[in-house]
Amino acid sequence: EEWKNFEKINHELKTLFQKTTSYSIETIEDEDTLWKDICACIKRARQNLKQMGENAGVPIEPDEQTKLANDTMNISGVIAAGVPGAGGYDALFVLYKNDDEIRNRIGQFWMEWCEEQKKDGGRGIVCPLACKSAQYGQGLHQSEF
Repeated sequence: EEWKNFEKINHELKTLFQKTTSYSIETIEDEDTLWKDICACIKRARQNLKQMGENAGVPIEPDEQTKLANDTMNISGVIAAGVPGAGGYDALFVLYKNDDEIRNRIGQFWMEWCEEQKKDGGRGIVCPLACKSAQYGQGLHQSEF
């Protein structure tokens, strides 16, 4: 059941991302709706993966990362956040609007989150690896946090 849901969500997400290439500044209202739809789709994918992990007894999206991803998504300008790949504890992705201020707010939030984790006895290490789109695909973007 979860695999069928996941396949359906992935197809919907692919279709939504394909639409991002056809928007221009004149269609900002439609673009905002499109990004909200992408966010909602990624949330459904995360919920589905989390359920799959719980059913299998595997922490695909551990509770600690769920909280960090959800809190990161509350930052204005963040479209989505979650755990990539097949398991948790080692990575988190964030999709945000191309704006240095948003990137800096994410970095500041993560630094504060790390400090809180250390106070509570956790390791709490989050290190950003920022990437940005380029006309030729993905490229590594060097940034200071």
